[in-house]
Amino acid sequence: MELSDLTALQEAARSAPPQVQRNLGQGLALARYRGLEPDWVKLCEATEPDLERGLVLIGMANGATEYDVAGHLDGLAAQVSAKLTGDRAIDVGLNALAEVLNASSLAGNREQYYDPANSRIQDVLRTGKGLPILLCAVALLVGRRLELPVWGIGSPGHFLGFYGDPSIGLGAYFDPFRGFRRLNFGEVTALLAPFVGTVDPSMLKPVNDAELLARVLRNLIGAEGAAGNAVQVARLEHWLELLTAP
Repeated sequence: MELSDLTALQEAARSAPPQVQRNLGQGLALARYRGLEPDWVKLCEATEPDLERGLVLIGMANGATEYDVAGHLDGLAAQVSAKLTGDRAIDVGLNALAEVLNASSLAGNREQYYDPANSRIQDVLRTGKGLPILLCAVALLVGRRLELPVWGIGSPGHFLGFYGDPSIGLGAYFDPFRGFRRLNFGEVTALLAPFVGTVDPSMLKPVNDAELLARVLRNLIGAEGAAGNAVQVARLEHWLELLTAP
């Protein structure tokens, strides 16, 4: 059964009695998960998993409706490209990227921070609201379309972005949750202090795509666990095991 068929069934069930809706919803969620798992296994077997595809699969497995993620990202990249004049330096490149993403109303969801939708790229692009890591992932995927040096920084407690060459410290950190605002090192340490106290440079290393996907899954596991969705937690934990297996 195709995802569109599952979505159609879910829409048709909205007029059914509550118990029927719950039972059908559980059955559709299981069918969706089982249908997507072969694609997830294939992604995990790759030398380096495809970030965009991984985020799409995670969102779909966690209940996101169909959305043209690639088309949306292509559109954002076209807007950023129009602001670049061949210059990819920090002042020009990061400013152009932040300007376009801000104009698209992408921002942190402060009111409902722990809503699972904040970890589904389909919903983040549709609503403009998300967690720092998903907003940074959008910046990463847009930047890669234009060969911009955008990186995800796996800092504890609050995911950050970096524009430039982090291996030599040339560039700037930015906060995807607060308007993709550029941060100096003092601002980074102040932002992370509530989570870690003293910030060590080792905490500010770039993450690869597998590490980013793993952190998204852990965030979702926490959100679904807090909501009491034990079945969904078990499914997400299984996907995390597949992703992180040696």
